[in-house]
Amino acid sequence: MLTRRTIHHLDGALQLAAGWPRWRKFERKIYCCLTVDLDAHGHRNAFKKGLPFLLDLFSQKGLEGAITWFYNCREKELGAWPDPLAEMQRRKDEVALHCHLEDLPDARCVKDISAEIQRDKIDLENITGQAVSGFRSGQLLRTPQIFAALNGCSLRYDSSCTFGRTFTVKGTTMDDRKISGNDSVFPLDNGLLEFPIWEPFPQPRQIALTGPPYFITNLVHPFNLVCNGQANQIIQHYYRTIIHILQKIPAIEFTTLSSACQIWNQQTSRQS
Repeated sequence: MLTRRTIHHLDGALQLAAGWPRWRKFERKIYCCLTVDLDAHGHRNAFKKGLPFLLDLFSQKGLEGAITWFYNCREKELGAWPDPLAEMQRRKDEVALHCHLEDLPDARCVKDISAEIQRDKIDLENITGQAVSGFRSGQLLRTPQIFAALNGCSLRYDSSCTFGRTFTVKGTTMDDRKISGNDSVFPLDNGLLEFPIWEPFPQPRQIALTGPPYFITNLVHPFNLVCNGQANQIIQHYYRTIIHILQKIPAIEFTTLSSACQIWNQQTSRQS
């Protein structure tokens, strides 16, 4: 049986394909940031089966070095298959920070949130031996307190918002339409750049409204690619098809989010 989420994904693929004639005419470069959230949410076996599919797909498509992985340091079992961070570093992909702040005793305390983020950031940097530039909140939870807590954490960007959506997580309603407006990347009050997630992929007219430079940030979880212990053929085919279509669009260039930060800063400074 097709779930609502599966139908949503398929509709996104169909819309992307339907916009093909307009995509081919898009003259300005579009930077596409494919991101993966590395947390299991209790679906450990699904995670372990979904991750190899993504790694193989990115290798087949020549995307090594262009993927951003958001790693949750609190889920120690993620290292069970084999150490995923070592493989991502070998590929020269980016590893960013993923925190589930909704589990804090008081998720409204800026001091506690900041301490949690900085603790996980240090842990991740100790594991990888590299500076961490980016952050994504678990369950895409975004509150003024979380944005304020990111201040002073030595980060360059956040990617916790979604483009033009509103929904509720644990009683907290978040209206990203008020935050992002029509921007595919924008500076936050705390000095970080925000790369909102597009779900589903946008149409050319939507991208054109955001104004240059143009960015598309996408998100997938490894466990979404598995159903009842078996490969979810529909979702895996959807994701493979999405990347195939994107690679056929002349204007698309794949890049990590940290590189996207540099691109945005360089191009906007020239415009000013």
